[in-house]
Amino acid sequence: IMATHISEIIKKHAHELLGRQEMQQLLDNLAASFPKVVDELVPSLLSLGTVLKVMHNLLRENVSIRDLRTILEILADYGTMTKDPDVLTEFVRQGLGRHIVEQYKQEDDMLPLISLDRQVEEIVAESIQPSDQGGYLAIEPGVAQRIIHNIRQTMENFNRTGSQPVLLASPSVRRHVKKLTERFLPGLVVLSH
Repeated sequence: IMATHISEIIKKHAHELLGRQEMQQLLDNLAASFPKVVDELVPSLLSLGTVLKVMHNLLRENVSIRDLRTILEILADYGTMTKDPDVLTEFVRQGLGRHIVEQYKQEDDMLPLISLDRQVEEIVAESIQPSDQGGYLAIEPGVAQRIIHNIRQTMENFNRTGSQPVLLASPSVRRHVKKLTERFLPGLVVLSH
């Protein structure tokens, strides 16, 4: 029981355990087998700090970084288009989509889903404000409360059946919906199409 508890604590805080030195060691280990992947990406295309932020974003949402080669290849593909770690994280999540979904499937290969209404997605999309550090969500508090309340109610209906659903949102708003819900519904997984 204690080992399971400690394992859950480590998973929950893995993003805090990965620092620049550990990230550099991961890159060095991968470079021994796949030098081109690492050489093309760090530091010529993206800084170590940007790659580290992407890893933190992935770990914060319990996305495994074991397939580091694939993650770095995706970053190399999209690193020419943007340097924003949040946007790059979304590209990596799309590339790892099959692996991400697999961890939430039930034994019968079913994936219990809640999807956002199109109007709610439009409200969220219209509330995204651009900034130098990427976009942030500036949604009216009353609207945010109603969205969270409705998601919570729907989750409770699923929980009565013994299922833990995931929330499906469009790729353009997924990360903002996750940030909106993580404080009030910390166990909610938010996936995109």
